[in-house]
Amino acid sequence: VIYYLTSLARMLIATPTLLDSLFPVTTTNANLFGPQELIELYFQKFDHVNQLLWKKVWCTFLLSLLPPVGGIYAQHILKGMDQTVNICVDYINDEKFRGSDFLLAHNIDDQADVAPEVGREPYEAALMKEIQSDSICTSDIKAVVRIKMEACAAALGREAHEECMSSVEPVLLKQLQDLV
Repeated sequence: VIYYLTSLARMLIATPTLLDSLFPVTTTNANLFGPQELIELYFQKFDHVNQLLWKKVWCTFLLSLLPPVGGIYAQHILKGMDQTVNICVDYINDEKFRGSDFLLAHNIDDQADVAPEVGREPYEAALMKEIQSDSICTSDIKAVVRIKMEACAAALGREAHEECMSSVEPVLLKQLQDLV
């Protein structure tokens, strides 16, 4: 599930309306699965994501839904603001602890399948070039958090923004403010 959600997050970052016409979907139990259930799935499964790059993808996806102006995810991302803030704090702390070198999707040294005629150096150079062209890898998540939170405040207005942010634990909100 983590692989699929990560791939889906990347697609939705690029094309936020990708699933709009497909929701809601009837599941095998005759239940409906829609935007709320998708957002809740990201919230529920985040603690099971081990790779730092994937955590950043998930964090970026949730932040991409802010400010909540229209769209099928708007009310659901507002209801889950506490979880979004928690995910941002978790990711930023994890990146700070592990370092941004862990943004690689895999360890270059573990690649035993490099063709001998190509050699390790050209392979590593090509891989690093791909990583440097990945906007998720190169983005400053702290800046994204600041920009998205400011945009959310502006879009909602003071009173609605305060109400939304009141769902966030004060300690967690303070941690986020200190980190960014």
